[in-house]
Amino acid sequence: SYTLELAIPWSALAARPGSDVAVPPRGHDVWRINLYSFKNGQRASLAWSPILGEGNFHRAARFGRVVFVDR
Repeated sequence: SYTLELAIPWSALAARPGSDVAVPPRGHDVWRINLYSFKNGQRASLAWSPILGEGNFHRAARFGRVVFVDR
């Protein structure tokens, strides 16, 4: 099992010009993310939102959701 704590500065996630994504996110914004760990190529992998044999793990529609809240 894994325990993960991330600390990524918002400046590292700056939105592209013309994007409607707020950085930093506003309360109730939803971002799709996925986290993977691989051992021995792809034979032993662990994911936060696994694809369960349904194909490509790059598809954002299969990613987990992170919902931001106001403080």
